[in-house]
Amino acid sequence: MKKSDIFEVAIKILGLYFLLTVIGTLRDVLTYVAFATQSKEYSDASAQFNQAPFLIVSIFIFMLLLAFALLLTFKTKVIVKKICSPTDFEETAHLFTGKKVIYEMALIIAGLLLILWTFPDFVFKLMNYLLVVRSGGPSKTYDTNFLILAVLKIIVGAFALIKANSLSNFFAKEKKDLPIN
Repeated sequence: MKKSDIFEVAIKILGLYFLLTVIGTLRDVLTYVAFATQSKEYSDASAQFNQAPFLIVSIFIFMLLLAFALLLTFKTKVIVKKICSPTDFEETAHLFTGKKVIYEMALIIAGLLLILWTFPDFVFKLMNYLLVVRSGGPSKTYDTNFLILAVLKIIVGAFALIKANSLSNFFAKEKKDLPIN
C-alpha cells in the first residue's frame, strides 16, 4: 500500500462520517419545516417571530455538509492528488491489512455507532408518541419527524452493517487513476 492510499482511505472514511452527520442535520431542516407549517396554522402566536431565516440557514447547512460529504466520499482521488506530494505515490507504507478491510471495519463501526446513538432516543420518543396517541392527545409534527429520522438512521446503520463487505469492495476498487502532476 502506498502512502497516498492511506490518505485516500482516511479521506473516504471522513466522507462517510460526514454522510452520517448529514442525516442529523436533516432532522434540523425538518424541525424548522414543522415550525414553519405550524406557524401558518397559529399565525397569531408566531406573528412576532419569523421562522424563515432559521429554515434557510438549516437548509444551507444541510446542503453544504451534503456537498462536502459527497466530495470527500466520491472525489477522493482528486483530493489525494492535490494534497499528496509525488513521493507519496511511490513510497510504500506497511500496514497490517489492505484498503478493503479498513473500509469494512470503518463501515461496521459507523453502522454500530449510528444504531447505538439513535436507538435509546428512538425508543424513548416512540413510547412517548404512543402514549400521546393512545390518550387522544395531539401528536406533534416534530415528534413524527424525529421518529421517521430515527428509523432512517437505524436503517442506514443496519445497511452499513449488513452490506459492509460489498460497500468496502465498492470503495476499495481501483478506479481510473488520475495523472500525477
